[in-house]
Amino acid sequence: MRIAIALRASVVLLAMAACVPPARADDFNFSERIEAGRTLEIRNINGKVNATPASGETVEVSAIKRTRRGNPDDVEIRVLRSGGNITVCAVYLKTVPGPTEGCSAGNGPSRNSDISVEFNVRVPARSALVARTVNGAIDALGLTGSVDATTVNGDIRLSTVRFAQAQTVNGTISAQIANPSGSESLSFETVNGDITLSLPTSTDARVSAQTLNGTIRSELPLTNSERLSKTRLLGTLGSGGRDLKLKTLNGGITIRRQG
Repeated sequence: MRIAIALRASVVLLAMAACVPPARADDFNFSERIEAGRTLEIRNINGKVNATPASGETVEVSAIKRTRRGNPDDVEIRVLRSGGNITVCAVYLKTVPGPTEGCSAGNGPSRNSDISVEFNVRVPARSALVARTVNGAIDALGLTGSVDATTVNGDIRLSTVRFAQAQTVNGTISAQIANPSGSESLSFETVNGDITLSLPTSTDARVSAQTLNGTIRSELPLTNSERLSKTRLLGTLGSGGRDLKLKTLNGGITIRRQG
């Protein structure tokens, strides 16, 4: 009986492994020093973006292509530099007619392509991160610079010090900001998914939270609060100041006390 169970488990594991497209090691590796205050931007189409802190002032980017039936060489990883900022993008060559330059905004895989690219990024402490993908999650954790994350189909998880914004369509957003000082508006929006935002008790912001099918809850005290309806809430954290916008259609909104 134990042998039969083990054999069945092995078959299940092999079947699961067969569903995962194989990876090609060392598809792309890049490292370069970036000046303090500059931005690293990652532009992807199909695949996840993972970002963690770098130990020094050097940006490190690796990209792994995965496919079962396509040619990985049909996707080219390009590096662009402008004003001290660095952009790394995945370009699907077969969907762009003729010679291409730059990131070819709007390019994407053909209908029959299953090629995906996973970016793994290390971001220096004093650099900003802009992460873009269409089909894939974004994880940007433990950063100290600003974070701007956008996807269409995927969850977003981020944690940083002062500024962040995130937008997805089909996915949840989980964000943590350690010291949200400054004047820039903070915005977190999804269509199908929950939003959870962790903030310190010292946060100053004007809060606008709205959902269609879900609940709104705040562990931080809101003054001048006004529930315009069961699914819309306005209020002030601390002394107000910057705008904090939280919006979803199908999901709940939670503002948590950072502990």
